[in-house]
Amino acid sequence: MNMFRSMTQTVLGSNANDQSPTGADTVERVVERVVSSALLEDRRDGCRTLRGLARKYRLLVGAHAMDALLQALENDSNDHELVNYVLETLIAICSPEPFNEEIEETGDIEACRGLGTQFTEIVTKKTDNMALFLGLLDEFDFKVRYPTIKLLANLLENRARNVQEAVLEVPSGVSKLMDLLSDSREVIRNHMLLLLNHLTKGNATLQKIVVFENIYDNLFDIIREEGYSDGGVVVEDCLELLLTLLRTSPPNQTLFREGGYTSHLNTFFSKLLDQPNNPSFPPAAAAPRLDAPLVWSQQKIANVHKMLELVCALVQPTSCHQEVSWCQTVLRGNGLLATLCQMLLASGVPGDTLTVTINTIADVIRANELNQTFFSNVMAPSTPPRAAVVVLLMSMVNEKQSLLLRCAVLYCLHCLLYNNQQLQSNLVATLLPQTSQAEEISTGQLLCGGLFSTDPMSTWLCAVALTHALHDNTEQKDQLLRVQLATGTGEQCVSLLQQCCSVLHSSTAFLARVGLLQLLALWLLQCPRAVTQLLSIDTVMPYLTARISSSDSEDQESQVIEGLCAFVVGECALYNEAAPGTLSRAQIASLVTDRIGGHVFRNKLAALARTDLFALATKTHKLVTSNKSELCFDYGFVTAYRTVEGNLLRAVNIGEAGAGELLEQKVSELTAELSSSQQQVSSLAANKQTLHDTLQQLQQQIHQQQLQLQQQAVQATQQQQQ
Repeated sequence: MNMFRSMTQTVLGSNANDQSPTGADTVERVVERVVSSALLEDRRDGCRTLRGLARKYRLLVGAHAMDALLQALENDSNDHELVNYVLETLIAICSPEPFNEEIEETGDIEACRGLGTQFTEIVTKKTDNMALFLGLLDEFDFKVRYPTIKLLANLLENRARNVQEAVLEVPSGVSKLMDLLSDSREVIRNHMLLLLNHLTKGNATLQKIVVFENIYDNLFDIIREEGYSDGGVVVEDCLELLLTLLRTSPPNQTLFREGGYTSHLNTFFSKLLDQPNNPSFPPAAAAPRLDAPLVWSQQKIANVHKMLELVCALVQPTSCHQEVSWCQTVLRGNGLLATLCQMLLASGVPGDTLTVTINTIADVIRANELNQTFFSNVMAPSTPPRAAVVVLLMSMVNEKQSLLLRCAVLYCLHCLLYNNQQLQSNLVATLLPQTSQAEEISTGQLLCGGLFSTDPMSTWLCAVALTHALHDNTEQKDQLLRVQLATGTGEQCVSLLQQCCSVLHSSTAFLARVGLLQLLALWLLQCPRAVTQLLSIDTVMPYLTARISSSDSEDQESQVIEGLCAFVVGECALYNEAAPGTLSRAQIASLVTDRIGGHVFRNKLAALARTDLFALATKTHKLVTSNKSELCFDYGFVTAYRTVEGNLLRAVNIGEAGAGELLEQKVSELTAELSSSQQQVSSLAANKQTLHDTLQQLQQQIHQQQLQLQQQAVQATQQQQQ
């Protein structure tokens, strides 16, 4: 209340004997004129004057004239000029930002902030006020309808939840708003798009209602009228509203699919490429006009990105698998997947758009065998024709390409191979010895070339790519052991596994070592034959134990390398088949105990999972980053680590006298962590209660301030009359 009193004194002035009228005097006289005048012209003039005063004396006008304005709006709603003045005044009173005029008048910008929010609280508290505003939308007159929309926008920005609840309580409130999407005046329609986006955000009930009001039809009609991707910012606003309705609402997504609206997505991209909307587009025959580069404006790029984001929202992997699979099938059937492949191979597509397109295609084909097969058969329009997958991998191993694009290709390859053992087998087959010399470059050649290149980023990307070909596929892990590489002219061929170990020993680049160690870790997983071949390499175990035995380091990169080495050693024990001439499980366990120490080994393994890089990889299976320092773990390794960590510890502790001691220490540490967590929970609960009490006190203070403000307004009016 001190803020209001201070500002009022500033406006009124402290000299009671000053004969010049103050702002308060002026506002009081005008309010009295609006309330008591019998002539409509006088009331209209009063409202016009209040509009002029609202920016400079917002506090006074809001405090003294709010009720009079709302009453005039209700009683004189047939006079559109008066209604316009009232609405413009309310817009100023409820403005989210202070005005320069009021800042100059009060000299206190902080005191002016929040006034719009407080007056919005007063206005939206009564549902009748919101019903009054929504009723004004029925008026076709521009000077009534347009300022009403602007007022609702201000109210939403200040108190979105209050407005959302009020709109739900007003009969046909949503319908009145929806009707304005058909207004022939673009400025009305466009502002209503923004209003609906703000209104429906975060409110599932409103989202469902507007969907049942046929908003999908309205939005796609607007997109078509505006020219699809060539349209202006209005197209982007339509797509943003669609995203708001679909992103977190499975029921709305179902209605979108069942209503056949996915065909509009294909039309959007077909118009972009100027190609016929043909679902039967053969993947091996690229569009004939792809040689002609497309023209891209900044707005077109924004529109296309929003539409691609919309496609991803329909097939996001975190949704119900059955629903996603159904939608993926629909997107292939209506030709969207084929059209996206056309855009992928088109000339002149901006790099950022190409990256988003690759990620979108990846989500459309992920875990869907028919879509995966479709994409694997897509051919690029080159001479001779080359598989689109090969073209993408060439970009991935090209260090001149952006990191975002290279990561997108890796994710696309992951989605192509995900749960598809046939395509995994096809990729591994390109690495195996061939009976005839292949003329064209293959995926296997590209991956091997990148794996052993001098670019650490290429090594990491190709290593992770190979793990996707081995995921949950022991047969292909065994097949990969057959791969032989020629390291130089006249030199004897070595196995792929041996070459990986050789590069691991000689490399000093963090990314290269992390990539190779992850490849080894996921290759050995549930593959005893790979373990046997690894143990047959004399230099492997000394290298791994030396890394694990190194002194404890706070350096995150060292913790990652040491933890990965411990993981590989644990796998050598867990999946050991006791082949002649190699270390047995008991020998490895003894090695861990005598040379490393069971406690050290377990700490190294645990420290790996405590790193920020590990936590970053647990958030999502999709790798989207432009920061090289964020690259480390693949989501597949994180999953494997969580699955087998306990088994690894048990495997290396077989025959160890101190196993019980380690177990007790583990229990002790977990107990300490649990106790610490309980204390944190108690502290958070106490903080929550404190914040709740503070919030209640603030709400009571605001209520009291509002009452005092109203009383002051009444007293000032009475004194003026006297």
